[in-house]
Amino acid sequence: MSADHQKHDGEVVDSSALLACPFCGITDKEFVSSDECNVPAVALHQWPHSTFCVQCEACGCSGPMANTGESAAEQWNTRKQSKNKQTR
Repeated sequence: MSADHQKHDGEVVDSSALLACPFCGITDKEFVSSDECNVPAVALHQWPHSTFCVQCEACGCSGPMANTGESAAEQWNTRKQSKNKQTR
């Protein structure tokens, strides 16, 4: 499995498809230190009872909870369009 793919509870999610954090701008290609190791700054997380969300380890922002990793990634990547700037 490549480094751009993460496996969660039997589900493989392409983390290279995650957009940068909407608050701090860090991407999933950047890493932050966490408990003596480096982790992707933006990553998909699985919580108890098979719920998922994408979280920014740099600023703590998290996307909506979802029933699948794919849905969590899609919701993270959905941004409201600004009148001045189109982000997605």
